[in-house]
Amino acid sequence: ANDQHTDVFIHAYVCMYTHQGNLDQFSRLVAAVRTFVPPGSRICELYAGVGIIGLSAGLPSAEWIRCSDENPANVRAFRRLSGGLEPRLQDKLTYLAASAEQALEEGQAEGADVIIVDPPRKGLG
Repeated sequence: ANDQHTDVFIHAYVCMYTHQGNLDQFSRLVAAVRTFVPPGSRICELYAGVGIIGLSAGLPSAEWIRCSDENPANVRAFRRLSGGLEPRLQDKLTYLAASAEQALEEGQAEGADVIIVDPPRKGLG
């Protein structure tokens, strides 16, 4: 089921929000991230864009997924992307229009088992 969600999200993301030139590589990237996300995880994705990596890595089994990005236009895109999910999955999701620093100050990562930083940032270790 997780692979099915990933395929649907990646297809929707590519069609609606980007001119992703290397879909196969992006799919591999998402699959690799998913190997680090145990079932039932509480996930925080910073610099999330529309949340494609966090949603693909965590659904359907995540306890919750909190995504954030400072671009306010991404909130609407996130809602469009996640709007086709079953209500029980939608209930696990939140999105905050804020910089990573603001999101952390507001407790976005509090209680998270997994933090996804997309793209990787210098100085994280």
